[in-house]
Amino acid sequence: MREHGHNRRWRFRQPSVLPGFGLALGVTLFWLVLIILIPLSGLIWRSSSLGWSQFMTL
Repeated sequence: MREHGHNRRWRFRQPSVLPGFGLALGVTLFWLVLIILIPLSGLIWRSSSLGWSQFMTL
């Protein structure tokens, strides 16, 4: 029983079906935040201080 637990501890991770997926996902999320979410949050921040008529002129 003890040897079985010892073997499980040294088992290596199986290779992924999609190599490099973690890195690609990280880069994609970084650019998504940089290009889309930061300007969108700036627009929401600016429009939160405006009245309804000023908001409609944006």
